Amino acid sequence: MNTFTRYLFWCLLIVPKKQLSRWVGRLARTSFPKPFQEWLNRRFVQFFKINMEEAILKNPAHYPNLNALFTRKIDLSRRPLAQTPLVHPADSELRMVGNIGHQFFLQAKKVTYQLDDLIPTCDVQRYLNGQFILYYLGPSDYHRVHAPIGGRLVRIVHVPGTLWPVNAWSDRKINQVFIKNERVIFEFESEIGPLCLIMVGATNVGQISIASLPLFLNWSLANRQICSFPLDGPIEVYKGDELATFEMGSTVIMLLSSSFRAFGINVSPWSTPMLVKVRSACFTK
Repeated sequence: MNTFTRYLFWCLLIVPKKQLSRWVGRLARTSFPKPFQEWLNRRFVQFFKINMEEAILKNPAHYPNLNALFTRKIDLSRRPLAQTPLVHPADSELRMVGNIGHQFFLQAKKVTYQLDDLIPTCDVQRYLNGQFILYYLGPSDYHRVHAPIGGRLVRIVHVPGTLWPVNAWSDRKINQVFIKNERVIFEFESEIGPLCLIMVGATNVGQISIASLPLFLNWSLANRQICSFPLDGPIEVYKGDELATFEMGSTVIMLLSSSFRAFGINVSPWSTPMLVKVRSACFTK
C-alpha cells in the first residue's frame, strides 16, 4: 500500500462517511445564483462527459441544481426495450458475472461472500446454483434503475450500513464492501423464477429514492435495523418500469435463480472483471 493509498484509507476510516454523504447530498440539492449554477452544471457535464442527448431536458443550464442534473430523466421513447425476457437494470459498467453458492466471490480480489449476509431476510435457497451480475454506475451514467423483468415485486428490504466508496480502489482495499455498505433489496417473482436486485450505497450517495415508497429516506440516522417494508400486496411491475434512483454513482447486483438457466438464460462466468458498458434497454447473453 503506497503512501497516498494509506493516507486515503485512514481518512476514510476516520471520517463519518454517512454524515459526509448527507452534507454532499445537501450541497448537490442547493440552487446557487443562476449564472454560477449554469456554469457549474456545464462544467459538471463537460468534466464527466455526460451524454445529454437522451435527456428530456437537454440543456444543462435548465437544471436548478447538480442533484437534478445527476438524477435527470431520459426520453424513454428513444430507449425501446429489447424483446428479451430479461434486460439490464441500469446504464453501467458490467464488472463481474459468476455462479452463486452459499459462499461465492463478488470482488476482483476473490473476496468470499456469504449469500445470507448479502440478502438477509430473503430465502437464500432460491438463488443457490443461480448466477449473479455486478454493475457499476459511474458519474457519467443515467442513474435511474429499472425493472429487469416483468412480474411481481414481493419484497423491499433496507439494510443499514456504512458508506465506503464502491470503486476499483475499494474493490482492492475494503474486504466485503458490499455487505458493509448500506443497501436496498428488491425481490421479484416472475414467470421464469425469482430474481433479486440489490442497490448498494457508497460514499456521497446522498440518497436512494424508491419509486413505490416516496417517503423512504435511507440516510436517516434512525435507520439502524434491517427493515422489510410492509407492502399491501405484490406490486405488479413491467419490464423497464422505474424502480429507484441513485443520487450518486454506485453498484447494482442482480441475482438470478437457477430457473433462469433452465429457461435458457445463462450468462457465461468470467474469471476476471469485465469492463463492458451496458445500457438498461438490452441484455447480452
